Amino acid sequence: MFAVDQAEVFTISKNLFVSLWNNGVMTLAKGRSIDDYKISPIHTDWDGVAYRLDKSDNKSHYNLFCARNGQDNLCDCNGFEAHGHCKHMDAMLELLNRGLLEDLGRPKSDWPTPEQLAEAAGVPLPF
Repeated sequence: MFAVDQAEVFTISKNLFVSLWNNGVMTLAKGRSIDDYKISPIHTDWDGVAYRLDKSDNKSHYNLFCARNGQDNLCDCNGFEAHGHCKHMDAMLELLNRGLLEDLGRPKSDWPTPEQLAEAAGVPLPF
């Protein structure tokens, strides 16, 4: 699942840093807070990839959906629900964009348009 041999630190913003370890653990540092999260892929039928992040304190976990269109991302943490973005999503998108996580469930090519589907089926579109 992971394409990294050893942890490398990536800067996401001036006070947010992420590392990915071979054992599937992401270290997220924001300000003075440093937390480890076990990353587990979740099956989704939506157009993107989903993960569960289990915090090392065994008290909390977060479910994330990283949309292929880059706009419909979701995280069930309080920060995302309040502000529409969060450190978990920023970190996961950074790792995905760097190719460090497998793109599970994400198509390798674009989805066909309705016009292409109609043409392939030999039927006219209703509009």
